[in-house]
Amino acid sequence: MSAIRKELEKQIGDLSAGQTELEERLDKQQKNVASIVEKSRNLREEFVAQLPAVEAASRRVPGASTITVKPPKFDGTTWAVFHRQFDAAGMQNKWMPSEKVVHPLSISHGKAAHKHNNAPTEATKEDIVVTTGPFW
Repeated sequence: MSAIRKELEKQIGDLSAGQTELEERLDKQQKNVASIVEKSRNLREEFVAQLPAVEAASRRVPGASTITVKPPKFDGTTWAVFHRQFDAAGMQNKWMPSEKVVHPLSISHGKAAHKHNNAPTEATKEDIVVTTGPFW
């Protein structure tokens, strides 16, 4: 009986040692995964920070015209003409949607500038047209 007991105790000891080894390996793997996750977060932050520059560069087509068109001033009275000129400037300058909202703020004066002060900051160009009417 004591031989069986010794054999069982040996097997239990081996299992405990194996369990300890597995727990240590698991802990090491968890640390490796945490390190990889942290590195991926850091890389993502770097990529996000570089995204505006990459987007700006991607809008420039090699060999294409680099002429920048300045949109006309807008006083709120000649909407149809201004709208066509503004859209043409936006196409030539390859503006992003967010830029299409910012530019009117800088070129509006008179009634149109007053209307822009009431537009929400997150509004798109289309939102501003709908909410403020043809003065924008």
